[in-house]
Amino acid sequence: MIRFNQLMTVGILLVIAVRPYKVSDQKSEDDNAQAEIVLLEARNASATDATVLNGILADDYSMIGLDGSKLSKAEVVNADTQPSKPKVAIKIERVKYFQGSAVVIGSATISSQESGGTLKVEINYTNVWMKRGGSWHLVSSHVSPLHPVSAEVCLNQRANTNP
Repeated sequence: MIRFNQLMTVGILLVIAVRPYKVSDQKSEDDNAQAEIVLLEARNASATDATVLNGILADDYSMIGLDGSKLSKAEVVNADTQPSKPKVAIKIERVKYFQGSAVVIGSATISSQESGGTLKVEINYTNVWMKRGGSWHLVSSHVSPLHPVSAEVCLNQRANTNP
């Protein structure tokens, strides 16, 4: 009987020691993280300044582009700081928060002015964020077209958007 009581006491102490916060604290942490991530997603989509992008993207950032190509942080920063950077309108569909990391699932419309008119491409994307050193950083992105994109489709779309 004494052994049983000792085990119960140790078990209760372990439960108390392992549970450093209340469920309500976790909910608040999740909400705060999600709000922070939503703001960073918008900032990332509109950023054209290398300093801003370098602060958002992790040093080991990588991206899988529309055509399946793999892009590094340097390549993405270079592309996004060009004067011809397309406008990106994002729609966040879901933010999944996991203590210290978050996954964003969304869609976007990318619009750019081309010599033949406006080119629009609709995409789905997944972004993976990690909290490092107290700040959130985008570590990985994967982009895929919502509709198949081919050279013919791009040419037809350009032709259809001419004024």
